[in-house]
Amino acid sequence: MPKRWFGAIVLVAGLGVLTAGEPATQPAKVKITISRETTYLLGPVAKDGTIHYMTALNERFRQGITRENNAAVLLMQAFGPAYVNEAVLRKTLDELGIAELPAEGKYFLDFIGFEREFSQSARQSDDSRNLTDLRSKAMAGPWKPGDYPEIAAWLEKNTESLALIVAASKRSRYYMPLVSASDPPRMHDFALPRLSLLRDASRALMARAMRKAGAGDMEGAAADLLAVHRLARLTGGNPLLIERLVAVAMESLACKADQALAIRGKWTAVQARNMLKELEGLKPVADMAEAIDIGERCFLLDCLMLCAREGFGRLAAIGVDGAKELESLDARQLDWDLILRQFNSWYDRIVKAGRCPTHSQRQAELEQVDKDFRAFSQDFTAKLLEKYSSPEQMISWAGKAIADGKDSTRREVSQTIGNLLLTVLMPSLKRGFVMYDRGTTQMDLARLAVALAAYKAEKGTYPERLAELSPGLLKQVPKDRFNDKDLVYKREGKGYLLYSVSENLTDDGGKDDPNEGDIVVRAE
Repeated sequence: MPKRWFGAIVLVAGLGVLTAGEPATQPAKVKITISRETTYLLGPVAKDGTIHYMTALNERFRQGITRENNAAVLLMQAFGPAYVNEAVLRKTLDELGIAELPAEGKYFLDFIGFEREFSQSARQSDDSRNLTDLRSKAMAGPWKPGDYPEIAAWLEKNTESLALIVAASKRSRYYMPLVSASDPPRMHDFALPRLSLLRDASRALMARAMRKAGAGDMEGAAADLLAVHRLARLTGGNPLLIERLVAVAMESLACKADQALAIRGKWTAVQARNMLKELEGLKPVADMAEAIDIGERCFLLDCLMLCAREGFGRLAAIGVDGAKELESLDARQLDWDLILRQFNSWYDRIVKAGRCPTHSQRQAELEQVDKDFRAFSQDFTAKLLEKYSSPEQMISWAGKAIADGKDSTRREVSQTIGNLLLTVLMPSLKRGFVMYDRGTTQMDLARLAVALAAYKAEKGTYPERLAELSPGLLKQVPKDRFNDKDLVYKREGKGYLLYSVSENLTDDGGKDDPNEGDIVVRAE
């Protein structure tokens, strides 16, 4: 859609923007039908006839949650008030059953905060070492405190908070409520927790695992890496796609650490077998289709409900530029049942495609959805430009058509506005599934790397073929998730090369490039 017609959305679905809370208003009752095809969820229903989506999601995901089994309670205590936005801190603590959280404490020091402290001391000592590079090296293989004293100092500062984070990873559930500053609460301004803290804590645990390995404590190293895997699974159970993508990223990093430790760590056969058993027992890290079906769909439906309740001027509050063109329309006169069905029909297709069992089937279906949506968008835009010379002309027509009061013209206007909103608001969600498949492939490779380490510890050398790992170490050797063929495994001298062809479906000979190569594990 040309920008002179309607501004592009700058808010990715699922990434809330926290705005100041507003006084509760009493808008007129919205004319919508509560059904699976329109509102998708059937309750709870607000006084104005719309769905309380945030309340519904919180009720769904808090089922079975207690203060004692909820990992989020310990994470709040480890990260402190900085974990959530100040505007919703009290509401969040009440929801989690936390009476008080001191403003100051021995909370987790994130890496940015540590870099800030380090840069002040470095200016006095002329030390120009790059801390981010050092942290990456500390996560890549066993080390001793003298190798990276700065990273050792960061871990030391976080001793107590990391203990809480490991304890949190051992809890059975994770529920961090969706909290809004609005009254009633709305999805468009919910406050996400600071997911960067989770990522930093995961990196700290991985660096600490490698330090333990450097000291010969392989069991302690395994325990820290398994804590990251468990955290990814816990936090990946929250409803929003962004939270699940962060969990997948944490999982992928932990898998690379597993692989590095399998190659460079000094495992005994028993230790490697125990680690393999733990990895084999882990469930998948997240369900992307569920996040789209529930979290992302409800986010957009709630935004549409906001327009139905308060008019199109409210679109600016969720990050849509150029929404002023629609402000003059009386949104309450539109057929919102029709518009909601339009959005739900596309979400139904995406979710159905996302639930295909294999990568190849899933991507083929998702590509078809994208292709159909591009064709729809281009066709709609062309017809709109052919019929109207400016947004003002289209809005003028819509206003007069609504004023006529005829059902047929009301439906025509609603169809046009619904199509316009679709072209602006509907996100492409295909990439999230690719990231998920990369993460699950990394786990396949991690399990294989640990199995290979156990095999070598027992027999003194790596096997010639992956098939030799089953059934003694693995029940079954996994296939490449991207092409459903065997993973590539080659002996190289005393080591090996193991890789997946990744999403480009091309065997690049073990080229380790996240953008255009393979997903690689190499034992020199």
